[in-house]
This record gives sequence, structure tokens and C-alpha cells, in this order.
Amino acid sequence: MSDQNGSKPLFNFTTTSLRDSNRMDVLNLTVQKAQRDLEIEAMEAAQVEIMGLICKVVVFVPQDWLVDEAPDGLSFDDTDDLLWLQTGKFSELVTAIAEARDSGKKK
Repeated sequence: MSDQNGSKPLFNFTTTSLRDSNRMDVLNLTVQKAQRDLEIEAMEAAQVEIMGLICKVVVFVPQDWLVDEAPDGLSFDDTDDLLWLQTGKFSELVTAIAEARDSGKKK
């Protein structure tokens, strides 16, 4: 994927609903509880679903956010594409999504 926007990912929130937003909140709480209670299967299931919701909004991720071995042409419409992110970039992506969503609410 060519670098279309400097070093910032791009998002499209027209594909998500209030239901998706509410589900993300529930899933985040599920992950926290599962971590606390050491429920690995529940945590992994919630994380996979979170990744699916993230893929609904990601349009572009800069190449320099990916590991060197990442294939060209990742579209991020599949959760497996997120696995090519460098360590630490997933949390940056989640933060960027929240910031972009919140800045859109202020307009």
C-alpha cells in the first residue's frame, strides 16, 4: 500500500453504527475483565471481534507502520492484515481511531 497521507492512517466512519460503537465499549470491558480473571479464551475472542470492528473503519495505514516483511496491497478489510503492524502500532491505531472519531463529533 503506497503512502497516501504522510504518516497518518485514514478512517471512514460512515460504515459504522451506534451498535458498533456500543459493541466496542462492551468488548473493551470484556477484555479488561478477561485479563483480570485470566480468561484467555474470552480475551482472545473479544480481541478478534475488536479487530473486526477496527477493520470496518480503517481505509489506509502508512507503510512505515508495518513490519518490513509486510506484503504490498494490504487493504485492512481483513483482520489478518492488522497482524502486519509493527509492535506498538496497534495501540497507536486504536488511539488514532478514537481521536478521529471524537474530532468528527465536534464538527
